Formats: sequence, C-alpha cells, structure tokens
Amino acid sequence: MGIIKRTIRFFERIWYLISRLFSKGNNKIFGSFPLMYKSKIVFKGENNILYCEPNVYLKSCSFHFEGSNSVIYLGSNVFPYCMEVYIYNNSAFNMGEDNYINFIQNKRLSVGVAEGKNIYVGDNCIISYGTYIKTSDAHLIYDCSTMNRVNHSKSVYIGDHVWLGQDCSLLKGTKIDSGSILGSGSVISGKHVKHNEIWAGDPAKMIKNNVFWDGKYVNEWMPQITEANNNYADHVKRRSNSDMGNITADRWIYEYDHESYKDFDMIDNMLCEADGSTERIEILKKINSDKEKNRFVSQ
Repeated sequence: MGIIKRTIRFFERIWYLISRLFSKGNNKIFGSFPLMYKSKIVFKGENNILYCEPNVYLKSCSFHFEGSNSVIYLGSNVFPYCMEVYIYNNSAFNMGEDNYINFIQNKRLSVGVAEGKNIYVGDNCIISYGTYIKTSDAHLIYDCSTMNRVNHSKSVYIGDHVWLGQDCSLLKGTKIDSGSILGSGSVISGKHVKHNEIWAGDPAKMIKNNVFWDGKYVNEWMPQITEANNNYADHVKRRSNSDMGNITADRWIYEYDHESYKDFDMIDNMLCEADGSTERIEILKKINSDKEKNRFVSQ
C-alpha cells in the first residue's frame, strides 16, 4: 500500500473516531470524510446531520448546529469551502457542487438559517468575500395597529451558475434563478431575480437582462488577450481546443423548460414538512442528483 493510501486510511480512522464523538445527541456526520484545515463543527442540539459528498475540503470553516433536526449538505467541490454557518431548528442548508467561495482577510461567506427555514445554493456559483445570506431578521417587528408580526422568516434559494459580488447581503425571501449576477455591495430582500439578469444596488434592482457570465479570470490579461476574447464564440473555440474540451457558446444561456424545472417553493415545502433531518438529507440528495441545465429557471 502506497504512502497516499496509508495516509487516507489514517485520516479515515481519525474521521470515524471524530464522528463517534460527535454522535452525542444523535448528531451525525455522514458521507465521505472531508479534509479540514482551521475548521470546526459544533453540535449543540440533537438529531442534526452534516453530510459531505466526496472531495470536500473545509478551510477556515465553522459550522454551528445551534438547534435540532437540521442538516448541512456539502456537494463535491474542486475548490475549498471557506464559510461560517449558524443553523438552528428544523432547517436545511445546501451548497451544491463546485462553488468557488472567495476568502480574504477573515471576510468569508456568512450564513444564518433560522426559524425552520432553508437556504439552497446550486452548482458552479461564484460567491465573493463578505457575502451574507440569512433567512431571518433575528428580532421581532410588529404592526402598531394590529399588533401582528410583519417580519416572518423566509427561505433563500439560489440556482446554478450565479455570481454574487463582494459584500452582498441576501435577506429573507430572496430567489435567484440560474445564470444571474448580483453586483458588489448589493442588498436584496424578498425579490425574485430571473435567469440571466444583473441586479445591483441597495436595495437591489434589475439593471440589465439577457446577459451571461463566464468565470475566466481576466485581471492579468494583456490588451491583445482582451481583444481576442471580445466575442464569446471565439473565446469558446480557443478554449475548446485547449483546456475546456468540447464546450458550446450557449453553455451559460438558460431558458425555461417545463420538463426539467424545479420550483423553489415546492422544494421549500418539502424541506419544511420533512419528518426530521434524515428525511431532509434524502430530499436534498434527490434534488442534487438531477443535473438538468434549466432545473432552476422559472417562467
């Protein structure tokens, strides 16, 4: 057995022992064991589950299960996870496959999942540093006339290939379809961003539609490279012949497809009505196994 296999087996045994320690209160860690660096997992309630697909690397992460019957689902990722998550009772937080989460000077993705609501992030997103996503206002607000509460918590849903600029705040009730962009410093609450749109501002509003984005890093480009990539079809042709294989120019252009569409509200109802954390994991597994391109594109 080579040194790599022996090292993997060693960490698997360590992970098994850690998992047994975490099983107090029927809290569990399922799936493949993640690599961890300067990261921690804290269970305070009961019947919680952290589920990791293969190839999960936690770097400067902290997961706090502050309540019971909740789940955190981490998809397989070619990039490290860098984030802080506080999750309370009867909730789910999902991070799909191959999402790039930027981290700089202790500014990382911060997530708060509370009051029985959920946060779902699809695949292939870019999330810049300082982004904050939460389902509640943390405190109560009432109408002076009726004495009724006016700030109920709501879930947040983000589709595939969404770009969140630095220092964004995504507040309760936000929904973002696949292929869209939220500009740096934007604050958005209770809005539905449709596919292939750019929203920005505080409060955020739609500033352009019928656009798409590509994750190629351009900061070091020289003028001739910039000029050569002004047309995306030409850009794709060059990349297809080099590092990307067979890709098409319309790969990030989304459209509604009744057959593959997965409604955010339907997903939320299933997660909210699930009978415990084990059922929530099974729901997320089923949703995440469907990789149809237009699954998160509404009419």
